[in-house]
Amino acid sequence: MQQESTTALGAIVWFVALGLCLASTPAQAACPRILEVDVGNNQVKLTNLEAGTQPSGYWLCNFPNYQQVAQPIAFGETVLVSLQGSFLSAGDGELGLYSTNSFDSSSAILDYMEYGSSGHMRSSVAVAGGVWTAGDFVPLPPIGAMEWSGVSCADPGNAEAWQAVVPRKAESFAAVKALFD
Repeated sequence: MQQESTTALGAIVWFVALGLCLASTPAQAACPRILEVDVGNNQVKLTNLEAGTQPSGYWLCNFPNYQQVAQPIAFGETVLVSLQGSFLSAGDGELGLYSTNSFDSSSAILDYMEYGSSGHMRSSVAVAGGVWTAGDFVPLPPIGAMEWSGVSCADPGNAEAWQAVVPRKAESFAAVKALFD
């Protein structure tokens, strides 16, 4: 009887330990990315490339402008965010995507890009967080938006992963024509 009791107690301890390990294992992290930055229309597209959950909204930063993205972004979903006021700088700026409003934290920054020039306020945070390459910047296209061309979270955060997007709106024809007149 002593043997059965010891074996049963051992099994219970093992299951309790397994349950504690599973309970303390964090949920699989999502992989939110900045997909597109449209300076002219003051809009950003965000996407989530991996399954996982974000318990609360993300934050966007173009120092000194900050805006919370209220809704979580589900796996495979793309969300268009209209930014407040003149959130994006016309010729030169940055855009950071954060899990919290700790904008100087390299563990809170999830994605980043800077355009026009390098060395913006949160650039060093992005480099320390491993989501951007020091000294990189995306040249601002004369019209249209900038789009990230990566396909997974393993793709590097650098200027080479960004490209100009051909304008999609009919009124952009006049802007294109004006470049050649």
